[in-house]
Amino acid sequence: MRFFTFAVLTGIITAASAANEQAPGFCNIGNKPFCTSSPAPRRRDAKAATFNAAANSANEAACKGKKNNDSCTQTFTCP
Repeated sequence: MRFFTFAVLTGIITAASAANEQAPGFCNIGNKPFCTSSPAPRRRDAKAATFNAAANSANEAACKGKKNNDSCTQTFTCP
């Protein structure tokens, strides 16, 4: 059951991330594990990236089971 739920959620996140970009990042383990980067990613128009619900979910999922400062792929929104 867990695998099925994970597969469904992964499919939803993948479908919803069509307008999202990805960049290398690292895991920041706090209340919730989260993939982040420093400096913050920039969009192609050089403005600061934003994060929609799909990007936030993808960034949390990218660090599931990882340790603090492990590498991950950060997702951010490019409108």
